[in-house]
Amino acid sequence: MERDSVKPKGILICDANILIDYLDVNMSILCLATTHCYEIYVPETVLAEVRQIKGVDLNALGIKRYELKFNHLVTAKKMSNSSSLSEEDSLCFIIAKEEGWICATNEKALRNKCQREKVDTIRGLRFMLDLVEHGRLSTEDAISTAKKIGDMNPRMPQNVIDKFIRLIEDTIPRTQKQKEQ
Repeated sequence: MERDSVKPKGILICDANILIDYLDVNMSILCLATTHCYEIYVPETVLAEVRQIKGVDLNALGIKRYELKFNHLVTAKKMSNSSSLSEEDSLCFIIAKEEGWICATNEKALRNKCQREKVDTIRGLRFMLDLVEHGRLSTEDAISTAKKIGDMNPRMPQNVIDKFIRLIEDTIPRTQKQKEQ
């Protein structure tokens, strides 16, 4: 797949749960997201905990490895010992804050930490909403993928899937109006 030039909506540091959801259900969403919406980085230690990543060409998906510094690891260890965050989630927070990036996560504790510290966050399903808005993914594919993620991931609450479907359905008329203008 040829990668066209991207003017990303932002640079993301992505946690494991989002990668796992898309690698299990529809990894092409990751490629579309990196091609049309975001630069996506993943810390090395997060990649190490994602068993689904074995044999996957990250470059083909447009995902970039974030090389950690020793101080990241030390700070993450201290943070995880004194909070409800895992070391990997602590790393995502630390990097997002340090780099001024968006933290992509579905983890409640990480989202709360980011919100308290004024670090921008998005949920994993947001990738598909942005792709639908840009006309790069059909609403049917987005809804189907979200439902499969909900079926595969017992930690994904049904109300999150339902809210996403409502947002997608609300996006359709707005996107069609923009194309008509």
